Amino acid sequence: MSTGSIAGEVDGEAQIHWNDPTRPVVILKLKGYVTPPIAIEPVPAIFMSAFSDEPAERSLTIRNNEARPLAISKVEHSQHLTVSVANLEPGKLFVLTARSAKGAPVGRFEESLTLVTDKPGASRIDLPVHLWVKPDLYANPETIEFGNVRIQDVERPDIAAPLTQTFFVKHSSGAFEITSIDCDFAAVAVTQSPAGPSDSFQINVRLRPEALSLGNINGKIRVTTTVPRYPELVIPLTGAII
Repeated sequence: MSTGSIAGEVDGEAQIHWNDPTRPVVILKLKGYVTPPIAIEPVPAIFMSAFSDEPAERSLTIRNNEARPLAISKVEHSQHLTVSVANLEPGKLFVLTARSAKGAPVGRFEESLTLVTDKPGASRIDLPVHLWVKPDLYANPETIEFGNVRIQDVERPDIAAPLTQTFFVKHSSGAFEITSIDCDFAAVAVTQSPAGPSDSFQINVRLRPEALSLGNINGKIRVTTTVPRYPELVIPLTGAII
């Protein structure tokens, strides 16, 4: 077994074939624990969501399990982040702290962060970075996807779940109101909760069985709000009735 890309608990089995016709095969259960040379905890990646003016922060623990001390000379990263490394136990234990940069542009960013070390033969450790910088008012998820819905299933009471999708509209600066919700795809019904002012709304989008026909689900939901900076959110609607 190659353990180059494995860390943590490992389970498996081995088959031993004998020339004994009464017991031709013996199965051995295997269990072990793989300790990587350099462990990055809790996972070797950074997942972060933040508002443009309210940076978020994530920390990773870097543990050197080799006898040779490790030195981290620098960290390479994009301008969307600020990064610091604290050496808690010289050569053995580090804490990397990544923060979203204040004023970072709104959007989703798939990036990487590189630790430059003095480890022979593997001096660069690349970590994926998944960063979502949200506007003050945002929808989550940003797209409603029904996938493929079978026409013969739409009126079955036990198949109700795939006919309804939910998204949330949230405002980081306090309560607001939704003044209207419109959809240009006629075969859906859209409801909101709560009805009055709030800083977070749940929006349910339900396919109407009586109005469905074979073909693509393709439309837009327009949410009008009382937030001056974001008077309208547009959420795409996709899927297919098959």
